[in-house]
Amino acid sequence: MTIFIVTAFIQASVQLVVFMHARETDDSKSIFANIYYALLIALVTIFGTLLCMLWGWKY
Repeated sequence: MTIFIVTAFIQASVQLVVFMHARETDDSKSIFANIYYALLIALVTIFGTLLCMLWGWKY
């Protein structure tokens, strides 16, 4: 499962940089800021789900 996740992130980064030309625009800082923000939200959601469902954390 870990190999699938790692290769999925590699594929997504290659597609963003090579095929979508993310670095060729004048607004590349905001594009990468949006990507980093989306990754942060995804990781917080995944970690929060694991925290609540697997590890039994209750508030």
